[in-house]
Amino acid sequence: MLTADEAISNDLVLQAAWRRVEAWYRGGGLAPEPELSRWRLHPEAELRKLSSKLREGSWQPRPWQQVPYPKKKGCLRHYVVPTVRDQVAFMAHLVLLGPLLDVQLHSFAFGNRWYRPVLWDRRRGQPMWVERPYPFASGRTYLPYSRSHGLFRRVAHWTVAQMTKAQIRKEDYAGRVQHIEDYAAESLPPWTRPEWWGGTDGDQAYWAALDIEMAYPSVRLERLRSALDRMVGDDCPGAQGVIQGCPESTMEALGQIGVRQGMVELLIAALQSVNIEPGPIPPSAWGLPEGHWLPDLNRDGDGGLPTGLAVSGMLLNVALHEADTSVKQYLDSTIGGMRGALVRFADDMYVMSKSREGILELVEVVDAALASSDRGGLASPNDGSNLCLNVSKIRPDAVQTVVKSFLVANDWEPCDECGVPVPPKLETQDPHTILEWWANLEDDPKSQLRTTLDRTAVAKGDVGPFVTALVERLSELGTDTLDERFDDGARSHIARLHELARFNIDDEQVRPETRRTFSVNRLVGAWAPADMEWQVVRDIRETVASVLAATPWQFNLWRAVVRASVRRPASVDRASDREAEDWLCVQLRRIAMRPDSTDLLAWENVWPEDLPEKGGSEKREQQTAFGVCKLPGHVREGWRSHYLSFHRAAFWRAVSEALRELGRHEYRYGNERDEREDREDPSPNVWTARAVPEGGHRVVADWLAALDRWAEVLYSGGDRTNLRKWPWEAEALAGAVLSAQRTSTIAEAWRRTSSPASVRLRVPATEDVLRLVLCADLLRDLGRLVRVRPDPIRRLRAKALAHVRFGQPDRSLSRVLFPRDAPSRVRGRTLDER
Repeated sequence: MLTADEAISNDLVLQAAWRRVEAWYRGGGLAPEPELSRWRLHPEAELRKLSSKLREGSWQPRPWQQVPYPKKKGCLRHYVVPTVRDQVAFMAHLVLLGPLLDVQLHSFAFGNRWYRPVLWDRRRGQPMWVERPYPFASGRTYLPYSRSHGLFRRVAHWTVAQMTKAQIRKEDYAGRVQHIEDYAAESLPPWTRPEWWGGTDGDQAYWAALDIEMAYPSVRLERLRSALDRMVGDDCPGAQGVIQGCPESTMEALGQIGVRQGMVELLIAALQSVNIEPGPIPPSAWGLPEGHWLPDLNRDGDGGLPTGLAVSGMLLNVALHEADTSVKQYLDSTIGGMRGALVRFADDMYVMSKSREGILELVEVVDAALASSDRGGLASPNDGSNLCLNVSKIRPDAVQTVVKSFLVANDWEPCDECGVPVPPKLETQDPHTILEWWANLEDDPKSQLRTTLDRTAVAKGDVGPFVTALVERLSELGTDTLDERFDDGARSHIARLHELARFNIDDEQVRPETRRTFSVNRLVGAWAPADMEWQVVRDIRETVASVLAATPWQFNLWRAVVRASVRRPASVDRASDREAEDWLCVQLRRIAMRPDSTDLLAWENVWPEDLPEKGGSEKREQQTAFGVCKLPGHVREGWRSHYLSFHRAAFWRAVSEALRELGRHEYRYGNERDEREDREDPSPNVWTARAVPEGGHRVVADWLAALDRWAEVLYSGGDRTNLRKWPWEAEALAGAVLSAQRTSTIAEAWRRTSSPASVRLRVPATEDVLRLVLCADLLRDLGRLVRVRPDPIRRLRAKALAHVRFGQPDRSLSRVLFPRDAPSRVRGRTLDER
């Protein structure tokens, strides 16, 4: 029988883990380079080394880089970048345990659910979705966001519809939509069925949206261990019939409780040994003002789940499973007007109830369940799990107002800077529960609060924020049918995407930034009519520019910006290049490095209100924080520059990706292969086939590869020495310069350099690179430029070849790597594993 170490280090398990991690990186996770390229170059060698470490029990996570990743409203995400080796090792644990854990999660828990396919089963009288076993060898880790989040929204809608006795439509203007009857009863929470609400009166529903304060870094690892031990214990389902394609010996090992518990011990020990290297932001910026009732993020050996680790999403679900169970038990015990419901997506939740008292008590029940302690109520200290609700994010405002009033009544004091109540220094003796406070509240204030709550309730004729029409529309536009590729169908498809991106659609089910980002990403790769004219391209760029201006916190929009600049009409010529260049430069000026200045109004063409430090109002400035309240002064001064640095890094990564994809297209389908019998035709699913007329990909790639034009816009006005503080931007710039070169050019240069490839991404100083004068100067100042010697050094190691992978492919690479007078690849060990 295999031990826990042997099961995790199994070659097939590690291959499955690497497949999932590699796909996770393709989805946009920050990657450590050139390590990821080295893994992609020779994964078998890397997996052999990791397998040996795991089998010996000597694997320990290496230090991880901390990245101060900014997000909306001037907040920092607690983000780290693990090594690829550690990502694969952690994933190996969850490849085996993930399905056994996920199958036990409640049907009202969505988000970060382990991937399993579904089948539309027509063999029965009522066709429905049937869940298949969890595939062992899948490249997907989690359910796709569109599927998981779409069902989360639908379940919330169906629940409210059942509460209010509203009609649930099976069709809308676009045709048939998903319905409750499409799912088996056990696949949906019981509150989506009328029986749950059968004995209740009235046709209105009260609701609240809740958010967990700093969920990932707040998880205590010892409590996670307890949750895992319970879920892999005697009641854990067997792997047979749950996991499909798992090796038989590993399947037998998973059937042993001792092996499962051993895997849990290895996983928790690895999490506890994680060492995070401090980033460029001072430690004071990661904490929160004194007095706030917030998680303790500085615990030795119990430091929470790292955001940036691929498996953290699943582990958060495990950490919240006990709370889910506690709330479910409460809901099972309620009847009549107190009956309620819960729907959770990761750390976001909706709670619903038939009465005012029911919704208030349900908020308190959720908070107590998160705390995992015998708390007297919301006003009691959290001495349990370290998890708590974020009071400032409770919606609707009416519910937040009632909760704040309750806390203030229990001697909590509103923060002078943000208004959020903070606990008193002296613990309140026997604090009331929220229902006790509500029952004793005087008539006048109670009447006002009751009226405010009633205004936010949803009713049969208006289910308010739970309408799913936009969810269905996004699902419809997410498909790519044959009709949408030609003439009128293509025109109609593009028009609907423009509408979705530009119009101000008031829909609380889908956030505006989600709708806009979805639309422009589809738009830049959409099929256009065969007679596509310049106006179609111009319209696409105008929509992309408007979305970029409206949502400046969305760094991933730069992929759409670059792809929009690459799009060409039926012909590629200099006029089209000039127009694309002018448009792209306008967008780049938004994120250009500017001189440090206190005169913020002097910043032209920069988002006026959405960037931190801009907008002028004192209240907004106080909310510009790494979490909440005011930033330390020495940090806030550089916040704008820090924020724009992430934008520039996102742009360079988008350029790097586009150059490689254009190069691959030209390599695989180029005109020089027209005479060959085995010539391939481009796939219609590749965006490069839609964006650029066939035969023009090399011309467009050369246009985009003139990087000095973009660098001149971005860096001509500021202090370039600041780049040394932002390694993420230096890394992205180096990647873009490498991607502008041919792979054979990079390989030949690495053979002529005496500088060893390091853990950092570095660029050899070839003639082509030195022609990029500004980029070369920037890389030289950053220590990223490597001198190339005249005398050749024949042997290339894996670290150097990892840099070569960044370049655009060409057919002369093999002649550079394996010249005719060199020994064979096997005898000469041209690619070693060191």
